[in-house]
Amino acid sequence: MSEEGRIVVDVSNNEQKSNELVTNKSDTFVDIANIIRNQDNTARAMDTISKLQNVMYDRLITEEEELRRKREQEKIEMKKHSMKLELECLEIENMKMDSYLKTLSKKHELELLYLQEVCAQKQKIVDLSNSHPEINFDNIRPYGEYYREELITVTRNNNIVISHEPDNKSQDAKVRLQQPSEKKELPGPAKLSPRTRTLQARESSDNNINLQRRNTVSGIDLQNQIKNALEHKFKHVHTGGSDEDEWK
Repeated sequence: MSEEGRIVVDVSNNEQKSNELVTNKSDTFVDIANIIRNQDNTARAMDTISKLQNVMYDRLITEEEELRRKREQEKIEMKKHSMKLELECLEIENMKMDSYLKTLSKKHELELLYLQEVCAQKQKIVDLSNSHPEINFDNIRPYGEYYREELITVTRNNNIVISHEPDNKSQDAKVRLQQPSEKKELPGPAKLSPRTRTLQARESSDNNINLQRRNTVSGIDLQNQIKNALEHKFKHVHTGGSDEDEWK
């Protein structure tokens, strides 16, 4: 090959190499630009993520503070409710204590009244005993015993009679309460006037004072007993100038 041919070949080779270098350089620049662009995108993305992180952190802190505030408010409300219940319980206890004190005071008043009545009754009995030593007050039966005895007597007067009356439908025994038969009134005393019956009762009491029929030491019965005793005592010792009606 001649020298000119060699020179042409070398020039073409150089041009080809230069073209390859230019192409390689352009590709490199494109790659570098892509890398830089990717870095920018990554930086922007990281910046955005950082901002979102800060926003989420602030939001979490705000929500946590709100929850804490709500919990504190609930605790305060629970304390208020507990204090209210405690005050209501104390009020109920105070009402119970006040009612108890009133009841206790009333009980003490009743006890004092009872003692006063007992003392007054005892004093009346002592005064009557001193005023009328001829009467033995120990033989006078208490009202309760007399009442129970009379109640038993009245109850026994009602007899329970079992009768077997013929009945086609039932053969069971029939129990009926038999009332005491009424006593026939004597014609004589029934026709007497009230004054005559009173005088007869006084004459019968002059002979014997029935102390068993006296059920108390106070009231009308005691007055009648004292009056009858005085009539019986002084009836046989008064002089002719005295009148029996003075003692009646």
